[in-house]
Amino acid sequence: MPRIIVVDDEELARDYLKSMLSELGLPVAYEASNAADAMQAVMSYQPDLLFLDIEMPDKNGIEVLKHIKQAHAGCFVIMVSGHSTFENLRDAMDHGAASFIVKPYTRKKLEQVIKLYQDQTPAANTA
Repeated sequence: MPRIIVVDDEELARDYLKSMLSELGLPVAYEASNAADAMQAVMSYQPDLLFLDIEMPDKNGIEVLKHIKQAHAGCFVIMVSGHSTFENLRDAMDHGAASFIVKPYTRKKLEQVIKLYQDQTPAANTA
């Protein structure tokens, strides 16, 4: 079972994602509402899968992504944003994000990124 962390400053967005992941049989190990908590959680939990909001009040998610990939390169990061721009997508992918989803997303889209994680992470299929 992958260790999953959800990072979003909006509680409703975190709850929505946690609920959908739970329905897919993927419980969330930790949730964070800001960049500082997210970086600490990555160090403590060493997640396999991280959902990271781009727009947070204390730090841009792309900056958080850079730090996370330096500290835990093996973490599969899916960026989440309410505002999809080509620049955000390019920056996220250039700094190690594995995928990018736009709010509001559907269960089908979430299933697609989970499948991408499973396909690219052989250990994800042995749990």
